[in-house]
Amino acid sequence: MSLPQDLDMDKLPTQPYSSPRLLKWLYCTQRVSASLALLPYWAIKYAIGHRPRPSWSIAETLLIDFTRRVSAITDRAGVQHAVRDPCEEPRRDALKETRFEWVPGIEGELYAGAVVDDEVKPLKRVGTFIWERAEDVREDYAMLNAKDADLAEENSDAGSVFGGRNSGTEEGDRGDLVGVYFHGGGYTHFSATECAQTSMIPRRLMQHDYFSAIHAVEYRLLPHPFPAALQDALSVYSHLLRCGVPAHKIILIGDSAGGNIALALARWIRDEKLLAAPGGLILLSPWCDPSHCFPHSTTSYVPRPNPEDYLPDEPGARRLLVTSLLGNKPHSFLSSPYISPASQLGPHGSFADFPPTFIHYGDAERLEEEIDSLVRGMRRDKVELLDVEKTKDAVHDVLMVRFWNEEVRTEIYRRICEWLDRVVARGKKMDRGEDPRAPVVGSSSSSLKDIEANGQVAAHVQPAREDIEETGRPSKLHK
Repeated sequence: MSLPQDLDMDKLPTQPYSSPRLLKWLYCTQRVSASLALLPYWAIKYAIGHRPRPSWSIAETLLIDFTRRVSAITDRAGVQHAVRDPCEEPRRDALKETRFEWVPGIEGELYAGAVVDDEVKPLKRVGTFIWERAEDVREDYAMLNAKDADLAEENSDAGSVFGGRNSGTEEGDRGDLVGVYFHGGGYTHFSATECAQTSMIPRRLMQHDYFSAIHAVEYRLLPHPFPAALQDALSVYSHLLRCGVPAHKIILIGDSAGGNIALALARWIRDEKLLAAPGGLILLSPWCDPSHCFPHSTTSYVPRPNPEDYLPDEPGARRLLVTSLLGNKPHSFLSSPYISPASQLGPHGSFADFPPTFIHYGDAERLEEEIDSLVRGMRRDKVELLDVEKTKDAVHDVLMVRFWNEEVRTEIYRRICEWLDRVVARGKKMDRGEDPRAPVVGSSSSSLKDIEANGQVAAHVQPAREDIEETGRPSKLHK
């Protein structure tokens, strides 16, 4: 379809996220107030009438409608919320669950391939917020951050911010994976700090005892175009390798736009062959085809499916986002596999030699079609230990949506744990010098056949007995 005739494309700013903020905030305040006034009407409407998805509660439906309306307002105005300057160090007393660390930016031979850009240069240092599992972390962080003198006395008390953590099996077996997390937010919202809404994901993953630490990367948002975020991601990954972390112990984790970064980093590592490949990818509603809406030019628009999702689909706002991400690059670069890896799937082998991958998404989200395409491409290229969970009636990035059905989220994390067991088994084979591609029974190959047959992803794959024997324990689920 074509963009509205009254929208003058030539007058839209190419870098809207750098424009003055006062008028934008006044506009957003007025529109958000109007949306709040509509909540009683929506509540009555959904109480007596039809809801977009029958499984959604009235509260969930109201949350989605309100979020969609507010997101459309902020996107149209080019407003960024819950962000911080990635070049500034956070206040120490603001951290209660994590610690902050600077890592060196990329240089030398690592400044190669897709990260080289005349417009965007690597930072001298990149910040990360580190979630750790150390038993004395409550005491250390309470003392270090001077947050609460009583917190240090709680130790393993379940009421502390680290309480209730799964401590593994009776044998005390602990996972030693290291996560590198890239938060979502469409390259415009949120940050890596522990108070960000997206930090629900690393916080929950740390409860399952597979990870000894998760490094949440404070990558650059818009108006810094591609490859700014990729440069920052590579800085943290290469730093972990220099510090002696085995590559097969590192798991790249990304939700939404963070999944886009994780895919780009995995591709750079494969293409340049300067660093060892990570042990796996966890992709949660990954934004894997920004070109989907603008396949031919930025003046023609293809709407995305599932309008009931909370993600808006405003043509003008989407164009602002895409043109800002491109920077000075031509529209043709939007289909690059580093930005849109699911765009027409590229040549055969586009995902060859990618690390083991877990993908979660919902059938009620705007990105459904492009993630379906990503899954087909990875299956075509036989990505190792590919496991997919497509949740019925789940909206975009449901694991970071507050107040959503907890049973749904628990089931998703259960599937992630099953996949992590297979990754751990694979890692132990590598530690023993065995071929990691030797068959690991229990992978999702049988379920993925359903994609070709039905265009759908099978809901569940039960963990195989062989996987449990290989790892020496069942999946570590947090009750």
